[in-house]
Amino acid sequence: MTRWAYGVEHFAYMVWHFRKCKKMPASKKWIYIWNQTEGVYSWATAPILITIMGYLPLYLAEKQAMTNVLAQNAPLILEKLMHFGMFGLIVIATMSVVILPPMPSNFKNKKYAKYYRYVMMFVQWLIFPFTMVLFGSIPAVDSQTRLMLGKYLGFWVTEKKKID
Repeated sequence: MTRWAYGVEHFAYMVWHFRKCKKMPASKKWIYIWNQTEGVYSWATAPILITIMGYLPLYLAEKQAMTNVLAQNAPLILEKLMHFGMFGLIVIATMSVVILPPMPSNFKNKKYAKYYRYVMMFVQWLIFPFTMVLFGSIPAVDSQTRLMLGKYLGFWVTEKKKID
């Protein structure tokens, strides 16, 4: 994940060369730039922001702004959005269990293998929000921060030898 998030370095290269390329339509350039930006930056920051943004206005707002309708309703709005997102996650989890391929023949003879398989598939989707932050967002932020500070990851190329 850290290596994949390190791909943010391509953004500056794309923008620099898109300015020089006159043959490519501007709409196509904007699509590529949007995909790169949305894919790399939101992947790293969106799960963390969603986790903390609901109550952030209440912590940062001044006493006068606390009476603001938007500041008071921010946690409720985020709660509704999270419910919609959770509904979508449940639909996807259900669909993934439904479209599982048939069980291999060596597992069909085991008594509880089928139920265990479905339970484990459902548990994977239950822990998805936590694993998304832990194994997706945090390594991505770490990687992009290292790049920003000039502490490059480096590459270790495995030496290849021909075996006779």
